[in-house]
Formats: sequence, structure tokens, C-alpha cells
Amino acid sequence: RPALAAHDATLRQAIDTVGGFLFKHTGDGVMATFGAVRPSNTAAADAIRAAGLAVAPALLGFAAVAIAALALALPR
Repeated sequence: RPALAAHDATLRQAIDTVGGFLFKHTGDGVMATFGAVRPSNTAAADAIRAAGLAVAPALLGFAAVAIAALALALPR
């Protein structure tokens, strides 16, 4: 649960940063809208920015932490 909470917080922050609105959690994914709740002339660019500039690098860092945690949990 802590890993999923960190994952969700990372996604929410990235989406909020570019003016998106996260409206549904789907397990380890989310659904968000850009330009529907808060009008924007750059909705498509905002979505790409959230995915490419904010989410992807953050999730790479998250993945590194998760892999390290799994490595510690594996029997030796």
C-alpha cells in the first residue's frame, strides 16, 4: 500500500502541475482530463507535458525505489 500511495501522489502532482484533473484510479493507473474541468487552449499539450515531462521521470525514480525494496525482500 505505501508504494501505491507514493505512485498515486506522484501522478496526482504531475497532473495537477499542468492543470489537469485526476478523476479515477484504476488500480495502478489513473484517468485524468485536461481542459474539460478547467478550460484550456492547450489541453492536448498539457496532457503530453504531464506524461512526458512530469510523470515519466518521476515514475522512473519510483521504479528504482520499488526494485530496491523488492531486492531486499527476496530470500537470499
